[in-house]
Amino acid sequence: MLGIHATITNHLRFMIANWVLGNSKPFYVRNPLTRLPTREAFDVAMREGGYIALFVDLDNLKEINQKHGYHAGDTAIKAVADSIIHHVRKTDLVSHWGGDEFAVLLYDTSKDDAKDIAGRILTHINQLGYQLSIGIGYSVEAAQFSQQIAKGWGKNQVSSFSSKLPSSYEPNQHHYQFIPFNL
Repeated sequence: MLGIHATITNHLRFMIANWVLGNSKPFYVRNPLTRLPTREAFDVAMREGGYIALFVDLDNLKEINQKHGYHAGDTAIKAVADSIIHHVRKTDLVSHWGGDEFAVLLYDTSKDDAKDIAGRILTHINQLGYQLSIGIGYSVEAAQFSQQIAKGWGKNQVSSFSSKLPSSYEPNQHHYQFIPFNL
């Protein structure tokens, strides 16, 4: 019975998301470069629970733009979007959060599966010559914070909170886990 409830819930969630995407201005709900839902459209889906979030940041975009031009930066952003879409399920939700950042809701997923997905995305992007910092959390905020930890450890890494986002961060507390996926 629980499986039927989850299927109906997923179906309703995507019906609502499609309605929002179909009845809004296209540049408001979809990023024109990646065609992924924007942060504003994504906010509607975040209100429900039952997901593990990934927060993905393309490392060194500024340097790519300065060295190779903005077209190369756009190519890198599209490559990240394509890689994320390729490595998640159709029932998951991917958003172009803004600039060089992406947010992903992995529904009905274990934390170990989320770590595997993040590792596959990172490995694929590294093979294309780019680097990512990826955070995993039980909310987008926790994943975003965890991604900042990964950047602080030297970029091109995955980090994950071992629990919910702490009310205050103390550097000596160990609320996060380093996951060595970097190549």
